[in-house]
Amino acid sequence: MSNDPLPRVVVTIGDPAGIGPEVVAKAIAREPDLPAVCRLVIAGPAPVVRDAMAAFAPSSDVQIETVTMPDGWSAPTPRIASAEGGHASVLTIEHAIRMATRGDVDAIATAPINKEAVHMAGYSDIGHQEILGRMTGVTEIATMLMAGRLRAIHLTTHVPFAEAAEHVTREKVLARLRLIDRSFRQWGVGRPRIGIAALNPHGGDAGLLGREEPDAIAPAVEDARAEGLS
Repeated sequence: MSNDPLPRVVVTIGDPAGIGPEVVAKAIAREPDLPAVCRLVIAGPAPVVRDAMAAFAPSSDVQIETVTMPDGWSAPTPRIASAEGGHASVLTIEHAIRMATRGDVDAIATAPINKEAVHMAGYSDIGHQEILGRMTGVTEIATMLMAGRLRAIHLTTHVPFAEAAEHVTREKVLARLRLIDRSFRQWGVGRPRIGIAALNPHGGDAGLLGREEPDAIAPAVEDARAEGLS
């Protein structure tokens, strides 16, 4: 890392055939004060990033981190899912993760990828979270959404809605509660308070509208309380 006090952020351009390159370039163009806040690095295939910056942010001198594509790769057709777009998406994310784990940047911001395109390219980990887990060797991962002081953590990620209830087990709920408590303590929250949302309408109405609450969620909450979690 340099002696520059400003944080360095790498932004991945997402699927070249999608909205990512345009949105990233326009966001940079409309925020001229960004250089006073952070040092931006835009990562992606060189021709895609340069075309987007030339079209939507021609006066910006933001640094471009070129991601090498396989031999024979060509930029995909806009609005069309393709293996080329999937390869570019994943290789760019992997490149950004390596930058972060080396300490070259302080944070990663990601533009949207197309899961169909990623699948077409032959990857089994079709989302950012799964790629991050694979690249860092982390097996316990969760999505957290933030709005002000509210944090919302998912139990499941990237599974069909019809299968989501199958993942609501006592063991999985308890493991997620442990992960939340442990992570928040590491982030400086002395005693995290966790609220658990029901799955079914009216919390299952004592099993009349679903058994997940009495059979999985409530027992996991009691297990967590017995371990000292709030």
